[in-house]
Amino acid sequence: MLRVFTLLAMLAALVFGPVAARTDAPVLPVAERKTVLVINSYHWGFAWTDAQVSGILQVLRSGDAPPEIFVHDLDALRQPRRDDDAGTVEHLRQRVGDRRVDLVIVTDDPALDFALRHRDALFPKASVVFSDVRDFDPVRVRPDVPITGVRENVDIVGTLGAARKLLPDARRMVVFGNLGGSATGFAHAHEALLKMGSPLPVEQYFDLGLSEILTIVARLSPNDIILPLATAVDDQGRRLDYSEVITRMAQVSPAPVFDITSHRVRDGITIGGSVEDGVTQGRVAAGMARRVLAGTPARSLPVVDAEPVLLFNHTVMERFGVPESRLPEGAQLIGKPPGVVERSGGVFWAMLAALVALTVVIVVLIANIKSLNRAESVLEQREEHLRLAVEGATDGIWDWNLKTGAIYVSPRYFTMLGYEVGELELGPEALTRQIHPDDREATEARFREFIASPDAAFRAEFRMRAKSGEWRWILSRGAVVKRKSDGRALRVAGSHADITDAKIAEQRISAALHEKEALLKEIYHRVKNNLQVVASLLTMQGRSVDDADVRELFEDSAARVMAMSQVHEQLYRSHDLASIDFKRYLGQLVERLASQHGRQGVRIESALDQVVLGIETAIPCALIVNELVSNAVKHAFPHGSAGRIQVGLQADGEDGARLWVEDDGVGLQPGFSPATSRSLGWRLVVGLVNQIGGKLVVGADTSSRIHSGTRIVIRFRPDAPESRRYADALPVRDDAPA
Repeated sequence: MLRVFTLLAMLAALVFGPVAARTDAPVLPVAERKTVLVINSYHWGFAWTDAQVSGILQVLRSGDAPPEIFVHDLDALRQPRRDDDAGTVEHLRQRVGDRRVDLVIVTDDPALDFALRHRDALFPKASVVFSDVRDFDPVRVRPDVPITGVRENVDIVGTLGAARKLLPDARRMVVFGNLGGSATGFAHAHEALLKMGSPLPVEQYFDLGLSEILTIVARLSPNDIILPLATAVDDQGRRLDYSEVITRMAQVSPAPVFDITSHRVRDGITIGGSVEDGVTQGRVAAGMARRVLAGTPARSLPVVDAEPVLLFNHTVMERFGVPESRLPEGAQLIGKPPGVVERSGGVFWAMLAALVALTVVIVVLIANIKSLNRAESVLEQREEHLRLAVEGATDGIWDWNLKTGAIYVSPRYFTMLGYEVGELELGPEALTRQIHPDDREATEARFREFIASPDAAFRAEFRMRAKSGEWRWILSRGAVVKRKSDGRALRVAGSHADITDAKIAEQRISAALHEKEALLKEIYHRVKNNLQVVASLLTMQGRSVDDADVRELFEDSAARVMAMSQVHEQLYRSHDLASIDFKRYLGQLVERLASQHGRQGVRIESALDQVVLGIETAIPCALIVNELVSNAVKHAFPHGSAGRIQVGLQADGEDGARLWVEDDGVGLQPGFSPATSRSLGWRLVVGLVNQIGGKLVVGADTSSRIHSGTRIVIRFRPDAPESRRYADALPVRDDAPA
């Protein structure tokens, strides 16, 4: 019977409260999606702009693979005089970033002018689709620019003609405009009036302040035809857009205000006219844009004119006593309440739908009664299958009714602890006593938290005493299967799994890892000691040589060995045996080099970021620094001159690093190149940079704190994979800042 009532409820919902399902279109990853930039001439909140953007977004976001959309407002009404567009261009460049703009949609003339001026700089490959553009002349657009769109079609003649039909006793026409306005200004109205050849006297006002406009409007009669096409400045110097001016006029006008755009008619501000609809224009332009994105060349799509609609508001007509019989042919009337027939028609169709639904319910009930016996048979079979599955499972199943205290456990619950089925007492206190004393408190706390939280799942590991007396590790999982209306748990169920063998294996692995870690530290320690012995032997041997050049070779070799020794010392002192804190290591290396190459007047400084390197990268970097600093001390400051050397390490982006050595000495010889140098030190540096997959730049850097001398920069990835090493690593000479 529960199923029957559920079915009745579903049918009732279908009849009396249908809900439209919405299926979102699939969204591709950003890297595969097209990019569309929408540039509006005016500002967000300006009704005409908002309507066009609404229509554009409706179409672009529908269907498969919607593009990524950026919307930018030029605000040309409130900021009509801009000396240059540099700020806007830079802002758009930052917003779009490195994305390729595939298509640009512009609304109204200022946006089109902007897009054509800056297309080559901002979106050179993009096609252009315009909406509501008045002054489009294809001859003025370069033939290589793919462009099409929807041309403005302001029907002032149609609006004034409809106004004369609605007000046959009108005494005059009053038109407000702007001589310098865009799209729907005074010039538009003047041309339309000349075409009409109206027998009525026409008063034309332009470029008035808001107070002047409202004063003139308030003095008009109910038989005047009013057509506002102007923006205006209020007493505080704030420029109001068309909609704001028209709204204020409609509040004081004794006669209906006619219109050329639809949104004010729909809002009940104006009576209507032959209007353009911004949403429709946006949808038409976006439809053309989707065809271009799909591969149709823009210039193969002809430019179309917007289709004006005769639209009137019933509420405003009633307010001014204008009968419906005067509406011109083909006019649409909005805002009219439904009549008696329409209101009763809904009830009739609802009753008919209910009758059909009840008939369907009766048929379903008959079929459902016949299937009940079959369902009961299937249920019995499934219960038998479930019983067999529980008995054969390797985990023990438990079910606890917290209200009554009754506990059910499967046979495996007993046998995994060595007991016979039914041999264990199943009360909560008895089962708690089976848990190891060290685990008992934590397990009980976890269970209390589990039944108190509305969404928590229970998971705990603890030891339980087996019949043999040994402790077996148990993994217990559970969930609340029934709650009271206040959220308190009434029934919980779960399973027990014996994980003793896994715990033993885990302990063995942990012990092996500790043993391996100790062994590695001992190896690093011994390698460090052996390298230090080698360095000492080289130093001692060098002291016994009379030839200064040979003695210098021994000293350089000992310094290189000590640099590698310090890396191994850092490793065996580190918690992570695979990597070292290279900032700390470089600091120690710089101190050693300063002490080793101590020279009056030459300072060795460091500027280091926190960077962690693996041993395969750390040792080459250590040797590179050792070579470059030693070379700078020997050759950058001849004849005992003073100066300073700086060693730097800096994180470079998310996964890169930059290592540099710079000095303010005499600099390198003109035309010097590390790739062709016969010096052992430079050949060693080049080879080590190649080994870590880095890039070597040698030259002066006027942007650094040291304003002369030499700057050597190595850019590399701290953990570059083997496949990337030796790629693009040839050294170059670059006299520009590194």
